[in-house]
Amino acid sequence: MSDNRFELVTKLYNFSKDRIYNHNAIKRYSSYCERIIEQLFDYLIGIYNNWDNDYKKYKKSPVPVDSRFGRYLKSMNPKVYKQTTTSAKIIVRDYIAGMTDGYALRCMKEISLPEELSFE
Repeated sequence: MSDNRFELVTKLYNFSKDRIYNHNAIKRYSSYCERIIEQLFDYLIGIYNNWDNDYKKYKKSPVPVDSRFGRYLKSMNPKVYKQTTTSAKIIVRDYIAGMTDGYALRCMKEISLPEELSFE
């Protein structure tokens, strides 16, 4: 990289660090994000440890994220996870790592907030 380009990249990095990554709003939000990820991780580890690869249990669960996680496991097991002895932590980590922010929030709502009651 030329000196001129290196200087431009350095300026961009410093700008991003100062105005984006270390912005007060982002710092405040990061603790919320950490808690969301930790709670999702604990929840998914719990159901995985209980149901392992019993895909019928995931599918029957009233919690939507459970069935989506089960479909993920079913689609990945033959390709990736059965080839090695992959730990539950790695499987759950991979699933969470693939989440967008919006999807993680949706999953968090599904596991922590009840659906509205309907008496129809």
